[in-house]
Amino acid sequence: MDRRHRLGSLGYRETYRRATMDKVRVGIIGMGAFGTNEAEIVQDLPNAEFVAGVRRTPEARIALQERFGVPVYADWLEMLDKHEFDLVAIAATNDTHRYMTEELIKRGIAVHCQKPMGITLEDAQVMRDAAIEAGVYLQIGFECRYSLLYSRVKEMIDAGELGEIVQIYFNYSPGVWTLESAAWKVKASSGGLFANKLNHYVDILRWLVGKPMTSVACTCAPKIVPYYEFTDNANSTYNFEGGAIAHILFNQTCTAHPNGTTDAECYRAGHRLEYTVVGTHGSAFVDIWHRNIRVVHNYQGEKYRPEMARYEDYADLPSWKLYHNVNEETADIVNRVQRGDKEYITPGDAYLSTLACLAADLSMERNGLPITLEEVEAQG
Repeated sequence: MDRRHRLGSLGYRETYRRATMDKVRVGIIGMGAFGTNEAEIVQDLPNAEFVAGVRRTPEARIALQERFGVPVYADWLEMLDKHEFDLVAIAATNDTHRYMTEELIKRGIAVHCQKPMGITLEDAQVMRDAAIEAGVYLQIGFECRYSLLYSRVKEMIDAGELGEIVQIYFNYSPGVWTLESAAWKVKASSGGLFANKLNHYVDILRWLVGKPMTSVACTCAPKIVPYYEFTDNANSTYNFEGGAIAHILFNQTCTAHPNGTTDAECYRAGHRLEYTVVGTHGSAFVDIWHRNIRVVHNYQGEKYRPEMARYEDYADLPSWKLYHNVNEETADIVNRVQRGDKEYITPGDAYLSTLACLAADLSMERNGLPITLEEVEAQG
């Protein structure tokens, strides 16, 4: 029996204790733009070794092999059979996440799977339960939790600066996907609007409020983008235990394609991503494109008198650190796998964000009728 199958029969601690002896051996399934970026990050980590990857397109596969100096396969199972891994990242299409994760867990290999956690509730339940029962590391790619323009507000909340959180609202207007990006526009492969596009922000709402979500209501206007299989706009409201509420206002049809990729060019084209967190003691407004946070304190002594507390400007920091911090997320996962630590975002936590997304989709199908998360789980 080879080492791969021996590790699959060992317990969690023994599997990762072995990883601490040397560099964490990493494989990447799905070396498109996202997977290639993760490969670059892994190669720069002192305690990781990029062993092999997967890309189906022949020309791209050859180019990637030359670029990274490692084998790149067309078949992900062939890669797993030919190499030994401590950690494998899944950056393939959303409809593959469940069965790839199941196979990796059976082999005792730690998994970093990009969001969403499958495209159905059953997918998410199976992935969660398989990881917990086998004691194998599984972390879903919610890299926004590592990103400064979100984690900084979480620090304020945890320190009690804003008081009890009562309301959060996101305003999100990105550009549309082009005709070429077919997988993201098709519901069968992407999971739909919330699973694919709004998953990050639903997760952030849960994380910032810090209390169980109870129900969701979601409505949408008529669709404008003709080649989408799901809506291009949505207005969703989330209720939490204790009375807090959160909102996401999303629209992909009020923006133009920017002439470039800078924050300023995207903003001029109408792209927006901003959010406000309101607490009993104060509030924080975050402007992602302008890279700043405005903090207001409600009380001056005993008197309710909202005043500016400070303005935090992060314009000098790189984009990856501010809103999609895959660099530090990947480094943290490698470190945790090497040490044998549990996930920063557990499978159970990620599952609840997936459940909330599916609840929003179901409410939208019911013309905005609120639905509890318990109802969604009961319906499966």
